[in-house]
Amino acid sequence: MQERTPSKRLRPARFMYVQAANSSAGLFVLCGLWVAGSALVTLNSGPDWFGRGPNVIIEDDQQRSVRFHSTFLTVLAAGVALIAVGVMMPLRQRWVYFLGFPVAIATGLILFEALFASNAHIIIMLVAPLAVMVLCADLVWVLYSAHEAKLEREFVGLRGDEAQGGIESLIRLLQHPKRGIRLQTVHELKGMGSAAAPAVPALIEALEKATPPDLSQQGVCMVCGEKLSVWTRDKIKTEEHPAGVPACLGCRKRLVEGSPSETQFVVETLAAIGPKAAGAIPALQSVAGSVDPLLRNACRETIQVIQGK
Repeated sequence: MQERTPSKRLRPARFMYVQAANSSAGLFVLCGLWVAGSALVTLNSGPDWFGRGPNVIIEDDQQRSVRFHSTFLTVLAAGVALIAVGVMMPLRQRWVYFLGFPVAIATGLILFEALFASNAHIIIMLVAPLAVMVLCADLVWVLYSAHEAKLEREFVGLRGDEAQGGIESLIRLLQHPKRGIRLQTVHELKGMGSAAAPAVPALIEALEKATPPDLSQQGVCMVCGEKLSVWTRDKIKTEEHPAGVPACLGCRKRLVEGSPSETQFVVETLAAIGPKAAGAIPALQSVAGSVDPLLRNACRETIQVIQGK
């Protein structure tokens, strides 16, 4: 039974990663087949029409033939490269994904040049950059999925290594330097409900680190307390502070998107523990003064849950 539990925890991110890698492989192979097939059909049609339009004018027949064949043989090679990257993607190696970026960009440039030299309509020429953007966006999604799956796999490994320690292993992982591992640990504790009561002191310690800074402080983010620089300085407006308070770019983006912070996950875990987390009320009351409206509301709701109101 102890061996099945990690696999169940691993499945969501692992499944997302495998699906993303497989879909990206299919996308690269399809694009490669389309590019290579188009090049073969074009090469078969001959160079008579090539270089006879407003974009490119080539009078010499021999020069036209040489440029025609070199252009579309390059397009054919680009299509084969796309297919090769797609075929290698099921290996799920990071170097394959990073190789996909230059291949996709190079293919887009080659297609753009080929379409321009072929006197294609400007709307058709937009296919090349759009295809590159789609392929690159897909690669970014695969890399993100790979990162999430790696974190879950690492968490399962750490949790498994210390399985004999029970909840004590999770308490130790709350101090892990990687944020993703800490989030996995908090989610695990939240799922345990009141059985996670022994972790309350460690959760309180994590909560105390998020105590909001004094509004009189200068040069710090009023949400996370991190020091601000010229590159990270921003401002966020709330109902209590309509004029705005200093905030880093990361916190501002998170609040605009409505995404919860790591501290909010800790607060929600305390709510899941319930009355046994009564010792966390002072820390919750302190954090409830945060300028983060999501965290502030979560703290107030958790205090009511703990007090049984």
